[in-house]
Amino acid sequence: MRRISTDCRFVQTALVLRDMAREAMSRTVPEPWHARKILDGALTVLKFSQAPERAEAEVIITADLGEAARLNPTYVDAFINQGAEGLYAHALNQAERNLGKDHPAAAYVIAKRADMYLAQVRLWEADRLYEQVVGLLDRPASPDPELLAHALVKRGDVRLSLGCYAEAEVFYLRGIDLLLENPASDQKLLAHAFRQSADMLEKTGREQHARGLRQRAEEIEAALHR
Repeated sequence: MRRISTDCRFVQTALVLRDMAREAMSRTVPEPWHARKILDGALTVLKFSQAPERAEAEVIITADLGEAARLNPTYVDAFINQGAEGLYAHALNQAERNLGKDHPAAAYVIAKRADMYLAQVRLWEADRLYEQVVGLLDRPASPDPELLAHALVKRGDVRLSLGCYAEAEVFYLRGIDLLLENPASDQKLLAHAFRQSADMLEKTGREQHARGLRQRAEEIEAALHR
């Protein structure tokens, strides 16, 4: 029993470190180098654990290392000598081998790779991956409704960029509904969805409705900066 308890504590410690790293990457001025060092430490801690939760934690932390590499393209991970693309491929391979292709951790990795493609304006490649995420998570009692909302909102972003406003509206509405269902959801993503929806409404001649959504976005952003 003592061995199992210790193993679980290693996983818990690694996930606490991961939260610290994600906070560093989400700052107004992201600190990917700082995040990378923390995530490397989290993976080192996991090496001491034999708990079943270790496999999922390794996948998620490796995907977060990919995000750190994306935010700082000069970074090459010391563990597997890869940049962002290689880290995402490695994480997805881990997920499919150790957890299964339909596991929510696999969806997380795919979403992170899609975020990279969207940032690189590789719109159709990003959309294809977001579609995979939705396919994995869009079911009753979704295992990760916030990640599902993220994928839906980002599919809306792709459609907005392409001028497909009706399709963008459908994705934004679904994503916003999911985020509003959970008061603890990602408020930064919710504000983004409101702003993007407002842009879409303005482009389709619905300025008054757009002003209301933009105001909601501003209120959320003000609350986040208090």
